[in-house]
Amino acid sequence: MTSPVLIKYAKRRPIWHFMAMGAILIALYLAFFAVDPHEFNPFDFDGDVWDFSSFTDPDRFDAATHRLGDFIASFSRPDFSSDFLSRGWELTWQTLSAALLAVAIGIVCGYLLALGAARSVSVGEERGPRWLRWFPLRRPAALVCAACRLVLDVLRAVPDFAWAVLLVPLLGIGPMTGMLALAISTTGILGKIYSEIWDSADPRLYENVRATGAGRFRVFLYGIRPLTQRSMLSYTLMRSECAIRNAAVIGAVGGGGVGAEIKLRLDYGEYDRVATMVLFTLALTLLADLAANFIRRQLRTDPNHPRAVRNQSFRAQVTRKWIGVGFAFSAVAWSAWYQLQPHPLTVQEPQLQRLTALFEPKGWQHMTFFKDLLKPDLDWTSVNTESSDVRSHFIARKDLEIEKFEDRAAFLARVKGLRLALGPPDLDASNRIPRKVLEQEGGVPVTELFSEVIETGSDAETFRALAEGRADIGAIEWESWGAARKDKQVFAWRKHTALAFTTLRYEGTKIEPGPLQIAVKSATVPVAMAIVGTLLGVLGAMLLCYPHSIAFQLESHRFTGETPALWQTALRWLQAVLSRMVAVTSRAIPEVMWAMFFMAFFGMGVVAGAFAIAVHTMGLLTRVFGESVDNIPYRRFEQGFAGSRVACFGYTAVPTSWRDWMTYSFFQFESNVRIGVVLGIIGSAGLGFIFSFNFEHFHYERASTDLIVIILLTVVIDRVSRLLKLTRVAA
Repeated sequence: MTSPVLIKYAKRRPIWHFMAMGAILIALYLAFFAVDPHEFNPFDFDGDVWDFSSFTDPDRFDAATHRLGDFIASFSRPDFSSDFLSRGWELTWQTLSAALLAVAIGIVCGYLLALGAARSVSVGEERGPRWLRWFPLRRPAALVCAACRLVLDVLRAVPDFAWAVLLVPLLGIGPMTGMLALAISTTGILGKIYSEIWDSADPRLYENVRATGAGRFRVFLYGIRPLTQRSMLSYTLMRSECAIRNAAVIGAVGGGGVGAEIKLRLDYGEYDRVATMVLFTLALTLLADLAANFIRRQLRTDPNHPRAVRNQSFRAQVTRKWIGVGFAFSAVAWSAWYQLQPHPLTVQEPQLQRLTALFEPKGWQHMTFFKDLLKPDLDWTSVNTESSDVRSHFIARKDLEIEKFEDRAAFLARVKGLRLALGPPDLDASNRIPRKVLEQEGGVPVTELFSEVIETGSDAETFRALAEGRADIGAIEWESWGAARKDKQVFAWRKHTALAFTTLRYEGTKIEPGPLQIAVKSATVPVAMAIVGTLLGVLGAMLLCYPHSIAFQLESHRFTGETPALWQTALRWLQAVLSRMVAVTSRAIPEVMWAMFFMAFFGMGVVAGAFAIAVHTMGLLTRVFGESVDNIPYRRFEQGFAGSRVACFGYTAVPTSWRDWMTYSFFQFESNVRIGVVLGIIGSAGLGFIFSFNFEHFHYERASTDLIVIILLTVVIDRVSRLLKLTRVAA
């Protein structure tokens, strides 16, 4: 007979969990084998995309270490002159005020949209088949819910850097542009998080409120909201810190503040001043971290937690909460005041005038490109009319020793009866023209001139057919002969061939990938970086969580009953301090700056972006993983402690926090996909680079296509995570 305990445990492992694990493994495989902005092949590892030669090649490793050493040495002497320090302080306060205003706007707007996006609030309890809940037209409330979710998808799908690029023509370069871009993105992120938290609340815990006959809003106000306020506070503070970090680098695309100064000094090669601004960024992040901890302590309400303030009167408890709320409101009020003040060292034009320009007709004259953005170019392929400087090459196997011919008739007489390889006639002009040349000279179809005609899918396949001996002669586009040097494998095949004949120049048309196809293929780059970077960051955060935890390092005596020796206490303090320093440094430096560091070693590409995302993710998740462990009431640790703190952590803390850990991780993955797009905007590869290039070169229809793919990318990730129940927070 099966034990009831085992039956209960088995019920906690639904098929969705196994599907989620399988999806993770498939995603990891595709991240390495299917990412290619030019050609999708899930069975071919592209060494040019994931280039680890800086590790594997001794010569490249030496060159990479020298580049990295020079990069680090250039930051060894910061500029601490009084004039530049004054400028740095002013830029830092601008960045902080813009971030706080953006978060305040994001909280208000995100809260309102979340009320409509949360099914438990806007739709309420539903009966009937579960599959019916996926159809928004089943009732008006469900339609409102779907519409709010769609708005949130669009707002958060487009990265804040992309919003800044779109807002620069209207507001110009400055902190107000960065503030609005961050506010739009924060609205989408917080709105999605709030709605997920409210939907994750156990309906049994607020069933008594619903039993009184209260409507949906009253059920939310008196039932759902009190149960979820701690999770909302944690996420809001976390996103506030992220907004401050993003504000420090969004100036690179016109958002003003510290980021604009860093980009300016990098362009001029003034690395001493760049180092100074990086130090200001670290100080700003540390200040945000301390302020968030202060607010969190003031608003802690769990009386069962050992670090909660006990035995306080009701008045004292309310006073502590008002102190936390007052501190937050004071910071926002100061931010609004500071943004409206003149800043003679950095910003000449008052920011209020830029805001009022939004409501003036002449201000919208700069936004005429929006008309083109509403007309996306969704062509999967495009026909390109070539100039007259187009030719085709006939290549032959080297072992046949066919010399290069200038006369068409002599060439045809030599190769007649051999095996020919070329692409399908409808692929491009380089395949139609050779057929036409051969048939005109020979007077018969090409299939009668050669013993066998092998149709290949590309010029690279034609090279391969000759190298492997499956064909004797091949026809390729004239550009493919030189382009073969860029691909190691194709160049290896080319070494087995030689030029035999070149057609005359002709005018033709060529079928090339269209804007939609380019955008879809380029989307594999940020997704691959996000998959690898998130997994590495999650593993690093799990390893750092134990030494980072205050509960298991500094307050373990509260549930173990032990009295540690002085050296043990000192060692635990050292572990806690070092792990927190690593975590703070990792998350204090934005991904863009980490990418610059890794690019100095790996060069521009996917590897540097993935490592940058991994390091920053590790810092962020170490913080929230540690908080989820430290928020567990210690009475649970007392029940699970069996003589070892490590065993108690592994068998009690981790299972209790696992659900929150996975939710944090999948939220971070979605954020990392946007970061992958951002890394492309600042100059890396992928979808962000394509969008930035098209927008800056006034190809607005193609830029609109890129934005649609960016949005669809986030929508697909969100819907899959909802389907697999990967983003459900235990309230």
